[in-house]
Amino acid sequence: MTPLSTRRGFLRDEGGVSAVEFAMIGPIFIALLGAVIQIILILLVSLNLDMGLQTTVRTLVTGQFQIDNAAIKDTSTLLGKLREQLCANTGTSSAAFFNCNNVLLDIRVVDTFASVSSANGSALNTSTGDWQAGFGTSYTCPQPSKIVVVRAGLKYPVFFSLMNPTLKSFGDGSALVQSNAVFRVEPYLSDSGNAC
Repeated sequence: MTPLSTRRGFLRDEGGVSAVEFAMIGPIFIALLGAVIQIILILLVSLNLDMGLQTTVRTLVTGQFQIDNAAIKDTSTLLGKLREQLCANTGTSSAAFFNCNNVLLDIRVVDTFASVSSANGSALNTSTGDWQAGFGTSYTCPQPSKIVVVRAGLKYPVFFSLMNPTLKSFGDGSALVQSNAVFRVEPYLSDSGNAC
């Protein structure tokens, strides 16, 4: 065989075409599949966080949490007890999706429902790429008939951040998963009067 006929045979050979096509299309397909899986995981995490927070704040609405913890005045201890309740309320299935100990809670009392928006901002400081200053450290005791804003924030790792540009992101690429609850506390009474 001459070198010219070898070149013609090489150009006509269709062996390996599938491998070349997969090498061109495969990475795009895998990236899209990863982005879809990432979005589904974030939705599951968000749903678990929402459900757990709604169940947890019910103890604040009724005053049960305030009555049970009336002797505790340390803010971090109270926030830790609320986080424990949230972990218990999200169930064991959420453990596969996020670490509940990474959830930060923020509880504030506002005067009117119109002023809720000032207490209900994002937990993420976009200019620094980190938590807002003071987020996760505020606990104002929900007294009877007061309006309360409870915010829960979670720093969730993202593996395909380039495919999800609309996610609020921390500086390290993790996504912010946030859940909020706004409610008026029921007029509860404890044995010693006001639990706060």
